[in-house]
Amino acid sequence: MDIPFELVLLEECQPFLEEFKKIYLSGTKIPLRRGMLIQPSEHITKIKVNKKGKANSTNERIGTACDEWFYKKFGIKARSQTVYCTGSRKVATDYGFPFFCFPVGKFDIIWSPKIDDLFLRITEIKVIEEAKGVTLSFEEAKAKIDDINFINDAELYKAIDSLLSKAQYVKGSLDKALASKNEIMIHCNHYYVARDDDPEVKEFLIQYIKGII
Repeated sequence: MDIPFELVLLEECQPFLEEFKKIYLSGTKIPLRRGMLIQPSEHITKIKVNKKGKANSTNERIGTACDEWFYKKFGIKARSQTVYCTGSRKVATDYGFPFFCFPVGKFDIIWSPKIDDLFLRITEIKVIEEAKGVTLSFEEAKAKIDDINFINDAELYKAIDSLLSKAQYVKGSLDKALASKNEIMIHCNHYYVARDDDPEVKEFLIQYIKGII
């Protein structure tokens, strides 16, 4: 990168940096992180959010139904058009190397005070239990979830609505989302990542918070 990374973040990620600074100074000293398998050679790496992909779920029907629920509630297909982050370094490490995440430009967040990881909570077993009132084994549930004669679309959507409504999803309040250390779905077009053990990136954040830069 020819331009110093500090200038790039200041230019492209100002809305997030300002909110993060305010949150940090108010007492929530928790950065936004994301676990990834890449190992970049530069201080920061810009990534485009894939908004044409499938919903990230254990099952395509479940993912699509979740997307429909989030779109009706928030106007965002939160499972297929967001980047998943967290306030927990441990959770980020479960998914790969822990990175600081910097959304580019205007961004929104959706999160639940009750759900640490939706990928692990809205499973075939949970949906079938909610929809049909029966408990199946993992293998049985994986096979049955795509059988529309067993669970039709209306039943599946009703079950998803019930499960997600109980989770009390909200939009905004980054400070509370970070403090919860639960999954945070970031709606933006691009974001930068930086290894959270990069001393120069850490120093940049410290100087920004202190108002030096």
